[in-house]
Order: sequence, then C-alpha cells, then structure tokens
Amino acid sequence: TAHYNVVTAVGTDDDGTTDTATDDETVTFDDVLPDISISKTASPTSGTVHFDCNVPASHMTVISYMGQRVYEGHAVSEWNAGTLPAGVYYVEVEWSDGERATRTLVVQP
Repeated sequence: TAHYNVVTAVGTDDDGTTDTATDDETVTFDDVLPDISISKTASPTSGTVHFDCNVPASHMTVISYMGQRVYEGHAVSEWNAGTLPAGVYYVEVEWSDGERATRTLVVQP
C-alpha cells in the first residue's frame, strides 16, 4: 500500500514577511495480519492438557461454565486439569499485545 503525503509550511517573521516551503514523499508499507494461533490437545480430558501457541503467550485464565475463575496466571504449555470437577471450561490465552484466544475444554471424571 502506498500513500503520497504533502506538507506545506508557511512562516511569518516579525516584519510580516512570509516564506512557504513544501515537501512531499511517497510512503509504502505492507499490511501485516496478526499471525497468532493456539491449539490444544486432550479434550475431553481427565488429566494434562497441552497448549501450542505459535507466539509465546503471557497470560492464561481458565473459567468454569458458571463463570468461576479456576486458574489465572502465566500461560503454560501444559496444564493439569485432573483436579477440576467434570464439566465445561473456557481457556483464555492472552499475548503481550492484548490479543486473546479462547478455547473450550471438557473435563471428564
């Protein structure tokens, strides 16, 4: 994508004399789409869940279907869901730039 920018500056001194200057430049840049993804293994599970993020995540939250936060802290690549009661949970992973992804996790006895 290219944009043509033109800037014109006008200055006036104490005697009322003005001067004008113009500059232009074409600015080119490539649009970059976010390339963040997360996948998980072992759902349904009664033990360890593995998370694979192509960009290192900074924060992870696990929320029960009732809205209770059962884990909140640093993102990890393995997480033990074996201590949770059976049910549906939501795993939200957040990156340092604020991007988030949510996955469903089913825990069975």
